[in-house]
Amino acid sequence: MATPERPLLEFQRAKAVLLKLLVAFALLFGAVQGFRLLLLPALQTLFTADAALTSVIRRCGILLCALFAYWIYVRGFERPVRELRPAPRAITAGALAERCRSRCACSCCSRWVPMWRLPIAAGRVDWRVLRR
Repeated sequence: MATPERPLLEFQRAKAVLLKLLVAFALLFGAVQGFRLLLLPALQTLFTADAALTSVIRRCGILLCALFAYWIYVRGFERPVRELRPAPRAITAGALAERCRSRCACSCCSRWVPMWRLPIAAGRVDWRVLRR
């Protein structure tokens, strides 16, 4: 049922979303431009960088500044940051799964082995068990 307050609530919600988007854009734009205009020239003079090194520094710096701006935005305005935390267990599991897939007995690797079923003893995978 439509009430007279509903359009006002929709407008307030849209205003809040647009304000969050504006803050996110300002943080991202400010961080990247701050790096390009302030920090990059300082790093160029500090390392006396040629064009190739400057390109690497610029690309890595812009990526790091964008990640930092995202981290600040999410930490300050939305929710706790979980996707930027390092996950050593997941990285190790992914590396073991790739190694298992590359060492599989069949050539098409149609048999997928879940990580919790890998027969690991003393830090090594027993590949003979997986070939059965």
